[in-house]
Amino acid sequence: MLVVDEASMVDTRTLARLARHTNRARAKLVLVGDHHQLPEIGAGGAFRGLVQRLDPITLDTNRRQHHAWERAALDNLRDGDAALAVHAY
Repeated sequence: MLVVDEASMVDTRTLARLARHTNRARAKLVLVGDHHQLPEIGAGGAFRGLVQRLDPITLDTNRRQHHAWERAALDNLRDGDAALAVHAY
């Protein structure tokens, strides 16, 4: 098993190479990441495409932020509403 953390930052060509290598090794490729966060360094879109086309496992519960307003602010930031998130802080 090959686990790639922050997989949304891996460019498409590198992700394809990793997939070929794990396939040849008869291993499992597990991609972990959030395509709403930092983008790929090189040409990308493969991770986002996989998320949109497949049925990914998602984490739905935020356990890091203890206060509801902090969780809501991070949701706003992730959804692209930085002004609302900054206002909360």
